[in-house]
Amino acid sequence: MEKITLFLIGLILIGIPSYADTRASILLLHNGQGSSFEDDQLQDAVNQAVTGDTICLSEGSYEINEPLIIDKIISIIGTGQTTKLRGSINICIDGTPQVTGYMLNGMRISGDIIVQKELNGLKMKKIWIGGYFYSTADVKDVEIDKSYIKGFVPTQYVKSAVVTNCIIYYHGAYNSGQVCNSVGNDLLFVNCNIASVHCNSFQNIQDVTFLNSIIANYSAGASSVGVGNVSIGNNTFINCLCKTALTSQYGDIVEECYTESALATSTDSYNDMFPIFTVSKAEITAQFLQEKNYLGTDGSIVGAYGGSTPYTLEADGIHIKERMLKVDPLTRQLNVTLKVE
Repeated sequence: MEKITLFLIGLILIGIPSYADTRASILLLHNGQGSSFEDDQLQDAVNQAVTGDTICLSEGSYEINEPLIIDKIISIIGTGQTTKLRGSINICIDGTPQVTGYMLNGMRISGDIIVQKELNGLKMKKIWIGGYFYSTADVKDVEIDKSYIKGFVPTQYVKSAVVTNCIIYYHGAYNSGQVCNSVGNDLLFVNCNIASVHCNSFQNIQDVTFLNSIIANYSAGASSVGVGNVSIGNNTFINCLCKTALTSQYGDIVEECYTESALATSTDSYNDMFPIFTVSKAEITAQFLQEKNYLGTDGSIVGAYGGSTPYTLEADGIHIKERMLKVDPLTRQLNVTLKVE
């Protein structure tokens, strides 16, 4: 892997209390230069950034009183689950741009992520979304990897998406305010743990492919499958572990799937509805899946902990290699040079 080395220079007044070292901080990187912001100035950092810039977030909490508006192609990188954004994010970039890198990486977001303008190539990884991901404008080539998502709502505007090694509580609409209609769209879920695939009245989940995934509930909410104004069917399941046996009765394609009638999910309130997958009240482990020979098409176990990129929310390996300190005797300021790899 190619290594990128950055030199960051900051000025810290001598005599700052030690607790300041642990305060949440924001660093905007532009052409090798860094600008720092306070923990309540994330929107200011985004406003000052230009296309191609990177915003680094330290450990700590960041309050977002209004949705954070991202209106340019930038990368926001946190330290993992210790970087906590309290609020929602709206992505609204003019001109239907093509994104090539990860826009969001390594953070915990308490609210929703909403795409509000046409976008191609939205990429996110190692994020914890306490709300819903959905779009109100056409978004293509969405990639989400190694993330927890409370609700993935396949609105008619999510034209194509590949979701890998994720844990998802709801796939579909949870309330009438978010309409799922995946008909004709290209949605692929690979090595995911999904607690529930369902939709509400006047909504549709169709033409979705689930590969090497664990699905605890596959239903149409309060209505029966394919009844009334609710349509759930014409989906593809390959090497999936499900609570009930899947059939082709509603136009579904089912290949080499497994059934565990005792498959269920419980929640860990500490993690805000984080779904724990169980069989006979015992948590499903990689060892259990291996012993039962529940394997995917690649030979690894089904679910989020299988495949080539197993689920993890641990931050990427960005770390400080060297640190040099020098005191300016006139200003009594401490020059801090960080070599970050």
